[in-house]
Amino acid sequence: MTTVYVDPIGTILEPGPPATRPLDGPGWALVPGALDALVRLCEARYDLVILAPAPLAALDGLGALGAIHYASEPWAAAGRDAVQAPPERSWLVSADDAWSERPRPPGRLTVRVGPRPPDNPRPTARFDVEVRDLAAAALEILARDCVA
Repeated sequence: MTTVYVDPIGTILEPGPPATRPLDGPGWALVPGALDALVRLCEARYDLVILAPAPLAALDGLGALGAIHYASEPWAAAGRDAVQAPPERSWLVSADDAWSERPRPPGRLTVRVGPRPPDNPRPTARFDVEVRDLAAAALEILARDCVA
């Protein structure tokens, strides 16, 4: 089973007025189309790992699909309940350019969601794929995995 790691900020959740913490607090709103994209990946039998220390209430309805887990770090070999080791091929989806600078094992691909800010502090950030939103990321992952 292929795993898709999703950094929730900017892909699933976006700051609403006012932005507060924690991630599940009242200052966050769901990104339009994000839940549909996650459902599409779950239905295609992808294992989803949300990069958050605890379950997000906004995703409670997806728990019935049984393919959503939570972790603080992607590609960890242990420490998650249901996902014990990373598969040979996996994806990380994020709106944060910092992920492109982190080391990653071979076969792990990255997807950048959303536009880059004009004052981008990381102009050299490199992702395998760049798309407009999580829905486009899900379609890109599905398409690339079909031909891989």
